[in-house]
Amino acid sequence: MGFRRILITSRLSGTRNSWLGFASLHILANYFSPLNEALGAKGAMPKFLKFLMLAIPVLSFGVFLSIQERNAVLDFMAEGTVVTAKWNTKNHQMSLFEIKPVKGTIKTLHHSRVTLTPEQIKVGDHFSKQAGSTNCFINEVKVVCIN
Repeated sequence: MGFRRILITSRLSGTRNSWLGFASLHILANYFSPLNEALGAKGAMPKFLKFLMLAIPVLSFGVFLSIQERNAVLDFMAEGTVVTAKWNTKNHQMSLFEIKPVKGTIKTLHHSRVTLTPEQIKVGDHFSKQAGSTNCFINEVKVVCIN
């Protein structure tokens, strides 16, 4: 059935050879699409255009995720007692703080934007930070804890 269709199409286009008719249909279908004509491309879609069609969405999504990760520390909220305070951990030399609230589970503050020093916070200190703020209260003293 497919062979007859190709043969009929090739006869309608004036080509007597079925292989040549198939080849011409293949070329028309794959290389002369309206997109290529609109872009002024000759032959197949340029490799650079294909690259851009894939790269723009992927890179946009990557930038979006990196911005979300950078701002995730601003959404951190905790109030309680510091049970762990470590500086220069194995994870890229970032500080690690664990805060135990009066009720609930321990909350971990572990991000590259945290700027607390050993002089500012110790184990046993009362820690409080509200979501959306770059400041935190350590023993009721306001300190900038996120840059």
